[in-house]
Amino acid sequence: MSRARGKISIWVGFMAILGGVEPAVSSHRPLVLPSPSVCDATIGSEGTGDHSVGRIDGISQVMLEGTWKAYKRIRNPASDNPYYIYPSAPDQYILPGANNVFGCPVVGIARGETFTIARPCAVFAERPTWFDLTLIDPVATGEEEPFDWLGQIILFGSSSRMRIEIQVMNGGTWRDVATSDKVKFVEADEYVNGTINPEITEELFAPLGFEFGTPGTYRMTYIWMMINPATWTRFSGPDLIEASRSSLVIVVNPMGEMTVQPKGTGGTTTKSYTFTSDPLAKPALTRLAFLVERKGGSGGHEAAQHLGGAVPKGAWEVMKGTSEAAPVTHPTGRITSALVEARQDSIVKEYESSSFGGDERVSMYLVPPTFPTVTTQKDLRAALDALDAKDKCIADVVEIEVKVPDLIRLRDLPGNGLLDHYTLVGGTDKHVGPPGSTNPDNNHYGEENAIQDLDSVAVTVHQTSWNTSNERPKINDISLPFGGGLDVGGHWGQDLTDPAVGHASHRTGKDFDLNNNSLFDNNETRFRALMCAAGWKFIPVAGAADRHFRYKSCH
Repeated sequence: MSRARGKISIWVGFMAILGGVEPAVSSHRPLVLPSPSVCDATIGSEGTGDHSVGRIDGISQVMLEGTWKAYKRIRNPASDNPYYIYPSAPDQYILPGANNVFGCPVVGIARGETFTIARPCAVFAERPTWFDLTLIDPVATGEEEPFDWLGQIILFGSSSRMRIEIQVMNGGTWRDVATSDKVKFVEADEYVNGTINPEITEELFAPLGFEFGTPGTYRMTYIWMMINPATWTRFSGPDLIEASRSSLVIVVNPMGEMTVQPKGTGGTTTKSYTFTSDPLAKPALTRLAFLVERKGGSGGHEAAQHLGGAVPKGAWEVMKGTSEAAPVTHPTGRITSALVEARQDSIVKEYESSSFGGDERVSMYLVPPTFPTVTTQKDLRAALDALDAKDKCIADVVEIEVKVPDLIRLRDLPGNGLLDHYTLVGGTDKHVGPPGSTNPDNNHYGEENAIQDLDSVAVTVHQTSWNTSNERPKINDISLPFGGGLDVGGHWGQDLTDPAVGHASHRTGKDFDLNNNSLFDNNETRFRALMCAAGWKFIPVAGAADRHFRYKSCH
């Protein structure tokens, strides 16, 4: 059976059956859609009944040019649907033709024609991936075309089936996946046990989604089942035979990960990562683009309350409202070389952190040769958003934890039973914490030894004889959970460089503010001596509302 060279999008094809939506067409050959009225008027010499409520009306508006086999059934007066199409010789027609059942051509896939699973850009463990089907055009040059499910629905109705087999490489041999392998069929939200049999519904007109629980090598085989024309009759159940099959071997990779420290905290702030791409994936996309994003709300910063905010908590977003030209103030790290380059199978890029802790990621996109050479992440995001989905895809991702290591929360101190001896304060809508919130408490994280000594000296201050009113120490900001800049006003780096705002030193969990100003001022000498004995030195800060202390700077 020959393959019509015009093509129709999968989703539009389905909608056309339902409601006569005009399909999108290929640009490489004109598509001639016959008039619905013409098609309906030439249904055939045998068809004399009322067909306006049958399937013909929907079908006739989406037929494509070309020569196709189709099958007919004469109207059954007892049926509400006057015309069906099914395989049963000798009622077989070659379309188009003067005496065919419709007078219009029909599309479909025949036994022996081939289709393939389109190779995705990349597949990562625990990340859903959607797989497209494409049909190999046997009439033209063998190029891939979108898979037209419409014809199969017309020809074989609900008796057609797609079977999908998934195997995993285990010890050099393939075995069927079991539910314990945690390969999830996304549409059904269930784990695959060797084979799935998706029903012919609207879900089959869109890419099918799978999520692989663990890295490894997998083989997916799509098998299209069709009615056997030699054995089918209208009075017996369908005998399904295999019409075509296609397999795709994929490598499921772990997501790239690395950890750096925020700038200004004394640790490693720059690291390189090797991005790779599958040379067989989307060969028409010949450029690479590198997008840096920050996860909203990470690191203890409530993004919606910050400059350029409105980023939903947990959402990835290019940060707005600050200048990438001034890395000291920008809240997101950067790629230190070109953001857009010619495509390579492997490329090394250097990432440099900003002054702020949090979760970030760098995504390498495959983009078309016409993609602009931009120099800022904002412009890159805009250029990506302007592309159609088919003209971009993510080939590799590295997730980056920008964090001062080993910070612990004051209340999380092991064996801490002394909470009645101090009060935690300082939380705001920009960095949530007490007294407005105790869970989360994002502004009382510190280096472990500093936290232990602070807890101990707070008990002593509460119980000392010169604290005649037994006033509890009010412990204000220490550091955020990931360390790095604590921008009190929510203006990112602008706060860190503004002396009037302060808090530039609250980055590593070794600085804290005390909110007992009268107690300190009235007993400064004794207070400072007590704090110094515990390793905390008083640091005068002009204009500061609280009294500032720094750990391990007393001696």
